[in-house]
Amino acid sequence: MSKSQTPTRTPKRPAGKFRVLRLGVLVMAGYLVFQLAQIQVSIYKQQRALEELTAQCLDQQAENDNVERYLSMEDDTQLVEQIAREKLGFAYPDEVVFIDAAGS
Repeated sequence: MSKSQTPTRTPKRPAGKFRVLRLGVLVMAGYLVFQLAQIQVSIYKQQRALEELTAQCLDQQAENDNVERYLSMEDDTQLVEQIAREKLGFAYPDEVVFIDAAGS
């Protein structure tokens, strides 16, 4: 072989450094994906808790409105009559009461 036909060598890069770098980037990406999934689950749980607390707040507000209405009644007989009708199911002797079977 002559000098013109000798293959030229390209300098070799250190393969070990790039493998370690690739492995490090891969591990870091996996860790970040895992953390993102955990955060998403946490957000989902917090949203459900917020919805539940909002519903409880609305129920309590309705109860507070009822108590305020009871307290604002001028006459105790009105209050007693309303409690007898709503809670105890009482009615006047000549009165016909219709009950909603659907419960709404």
